[in-house]
Amino acid sequence: MEQTSGVKLLLHTPKGFELTEAGEEIIEDVRLLDNISYTIARKLVGKDQRLSGSITITMPHDLFNYYLSDCLVQFRAQYPDIELNLSLTNSIQNLSLRESDIAIRFTKKPPEDLVGYNIAMLQHAVYSSKKLDNDTETSKNLILWNDEVVVPSWATERFKKCHIALKVDDLESMYKAVSAGFGVACMPCYLPRLLSDKNIKLLGYVDSLQSDWGLWVLNHVDVKNSMKVKLLRKVLIDTLNQKVHQFSG
Repeated sequence: MEQTSGVKLLLHTPKGFELTEAGEEIIEDVRLLDNISYTIARKLVGKDQRLSGSITITMPHDLFNYYLSDCLVQFRAQYPDIELNLSLTNSIQNLSLRESDIAIRFTKKPPEDLVGYNIAMLQHAVYSSKKLDNDTETSKNLILWNDEVVVPSWATERFKKCHIALKVDDLESMYKAVSAGFGVACMPCYLPRLLSDKNIKLLGYVDSLQSDWGLWVLNHVDVKNSMKVKLLRKVLIDTLNQKVHQFSG
């Protein structure tokens, strides 16, 4: 754009690139054009009835590792001209910008511009290692999520003394930390039920969390009619529904 117009839009500084005054004046127009471009791309994907091309999927590590890897292998065997791009992350990727075509997420409320199928509302429970003293009078080490900044109510309601010992960003790490004896954690029940680690003890269910968090299969409304997206979405939903009792209790 700079070459076409002859107007300097970016300056290279020791801190990186910065917008010039001219760049600042057009940045909102550029963002608007980007949004229009992404909208057109999504709508074209939604019209695509070919069983070829690529599909980008995002999901947490543990769902791929323990629940969905086999069904994705079978899907690829059935539709060899479809390329699967997999992003294993807990972050909410932007389906509006086509960072993903399908997202499998644990969330309280999916964004309004997405088509969502709720697999289950999650059951949570408090777990500890059998190596640890589970007396409620004893001070407890807590394993929390990275975004938790204060001691949660599930801990204060159960233990007279407790403090944060470790924070993690994914469920499998939390599960391994409990097994190793780092401390006590409140986790969705599905992974402990699936793996059945003999070192881990269930201390009690947390009913107040069950109605908040759900497991959702999501895609943007504009791509819902894409044939390959519809087929893969159905495979993912059917596979997770077969294990629904592990998620909901």
